[in-house]
Parts: sequence; structure tokens; C-alpha cells
Amino acid sequence: MASSLPGAGLGVFVTRGQVPKGVPVAMYPGTIYQADEPIFFQSIRNPFVFRCIDAVLIDGNDKGLSRLVFKSCSGRDRLGPFHLSDSSWLTLGPENPLAVGQYVNNCSNGK
Repeated sequence: MASSLPGAGLGVFVTRGQVPKGVPVAMYPGTIYQADEPIFFQSIRNPFVFRCIDAVLIDGNDKGLSRLVFKSCSGRDRLGPFHLSDSSWLTLGPENPLAVGQYVNNCSNGK
């Protein structure tokens, strides 16, 4: 859904009730890079690269080179006929409704 913040792009909203403190509300899907793996080209002008405390990087961008890398890895990593990753977060209708963490902002101005 479009964000109510000017120029913010997509947004995630709580439409009913409240979310108690400490409750997980989303996952951050994307390509996972260990500390020693290259991510230079994927990271150029990419605000979706999330750095974890253990130096692992998660690229949650659903466009451009990041999208191509994730789809390539997703197609490669299979166990026979079974897919080991969910690439539906790259579509407008993700199978897992929690796979929207890359769009969540912590806005404290009442929106």
C-alpha cells in the first residue's frame, strides 16, 4: 500500500487494533550475504541492504540486480522438486503476509 509519508513509496500499516511492544510483525526477506561475500554492485544506491549485528547483510530490494540475484539463488537452491525459498515476496501478492519487513518504518509522529 502507498505510504502516507511524502516520497516514502510503499508502506505497512496496522489497520485494526494495536501491536504490543516486542511482538514480531514482519520478516525481512532477501538475499543473505556472509561477512566475507561480495555485495558491492548490489549495494550501489540500494537503501534495502540491512546490516545485522553479526556483520551478515540482507539485501531486501525487490528490484534491479538485487531481484535478479535472489531469483537466481532461489532457482538454484532446491531439494529435488521442492523450493527451499519463497520468492513470492517479489510479487504484489506474497504468500507470506509477514514478508514485508523491508517496507516497515518506525515513524513516531502519529502516523
